[in-house]
Amino acid sequence: MPSLNVSLTAELVDLIHSKVSGGMYSNASEVVRDALRRLDSNDELLYELKLLRVREALRPGIEQARNADFAEYNLDALIQELDAEQEAPENN
Repeated sequence: MPSLNVSLTAELVDLIHSKVSGGMYSNASEVVRDALRRLDSNDELLYELKLLRVREALRPGIEQARNADFAEYNLDALIQELDAEQEAPENN
């Protein structure tokens, strides 16, 4: 198995030693491998949660499109509407 040297803080070294001495792992490499697997799993979960939030945010628009519930706008009408809104405060 390939090896890799890393620098850790004293607190992380203590944490690794406590996991090994507590019997949860048989050596430091197991602790680090498990931590990296969990980190990767958490990253995947976070990605899935973000994707779910985007889907939920888009759901109303998707439903409107499925129901053919579209706004009736064209560019010229929109520009006229925005211009009218901009001019209104000046007339007051």
